[in-house]
Formats: sequence, C-alpha cells, structure tokens
Amino acid sequence: PEPRGLGPMQSLSHSDADSMQTGLTAGNEHEQRTLRRPLGGLSSAVRRQPHQEAIAGSRSPTLVWAVILVVLSGLAYVPFVYRDAFGEWDSYRVAAGVLEAVRDDASVGESGIRNNSVSYAYSFLLLAFGDAVRRDPTSLYPIMNYVNVIAATLATLPFLVVMRRYFGLTAAVGATLTLIVVPVWWNLALYAHPMMPAALVFL
Repeated sequence: PEPRGLGPMQSLSHSDADSMQTGLTAGNEHEQRTLRRPLGGLSSAVRRQPHQEAIAGSRSPTLVWAVILVVLSGLAYVPFVYRDAFGEWDSYRVAAGVLEAVRDDASVGESGIRNNSVSYAYSFLLLAFGDAVRRDPTSLYPIMNYVNVIAATLATLPFLVVMRRYFGLTAAVGATLTLIVVPVWWNLALYAHPMMPAALVFL
C-alpha cells in the first residue's frame, strides 16, 4: 500500500525539486549579503577614522597660529594707532561728512560723506556711532581709527586660511607675518581708511 499523509508532495517531480533548491540557495545568498552589509559599513567607517583624525590634527596647529598671529597683529598696531588725528586728508573729508550727517540726522544715502556711493557699508558703520559722535565730536577720531585697527587685525585670519589652502601652514604663517609688518599695510592699519574694512570683507 502507498504511504498516506504526503498530500501534494506526492505530485512533485524532479524539476520541481530542483527549482525549490535553487530558490532556497538564492534566498540564503541574499540573507548573507544583507548580514554582511552593516559589517562592511562599519569596517569602512573604521578605515575612515584615521583620515578624519589626521584632518582634525592638522586644524589644531592652524587654530593655534591664528590666535598667535591675531595677538601679534594687535601688538603691532594698537600702540601706534592715531588717537586725535588722521593719517591723510581724505580721512578728514570723510569725518567732516560724518559730522554733517550726524548734525542733520541724515541717513547714509542722504549724507555727503566722501565716496559714499563706493563705500556705502563703511559710511553706514560710521553713522552707527552717531549718538557717541553727537555727544563728543572728537570721539570720531578714535572710532574711525580703531575701526581700521580691528579690520586689519581680523584680516590676518582669512589671509592665513587662504595661504594655508594653497601653500601649506608654514608658508601661510610666514606670509601672514610679512603682511603684518609690511610698511604699506602697517601704515594703513593705523588711521581711518575704507581700504582696510574692504580688504577684510574681500578676504
């Protein structure tokens, strides 16, 4: 007598059995690939870690040198900055325009500040100190001069970053030190002139 209880399995042919075996094999391979995928991502992350640490390590000396250069820049400019005068006649013309604008309570566009159409942001910055200038007009001397000192000091930071990007940290530090003490740059940093704030924004 034939065994009972097999049901539909009795009608399976050899080809059907081969098809089932092929399907099981493909399913096992898919599961293995799925299981290997997270491990592969983890191993690649581990491989990237030394590279990331190298990048972080290279930024630390740049940050240290940035702080040092800013301090040196301040020491090179602040003791010599003009306090009750300007370094050239154009600065006096700008100051006269600022005083007239403060007196007339005029906006930047309405003011007669020298080169207002070219140095609009610079004029706006100076008029932001309108209340202090109204109380003491002579305060315009240190305000305008120290705006230049601050701009020249801060300009060392983007200059260092740009030089480091193209020539490396050692050359960037040397170039920035040269910039700080070069006579033309050093002199312009000591009194009011729109070139320094413009150079900071440009860099």
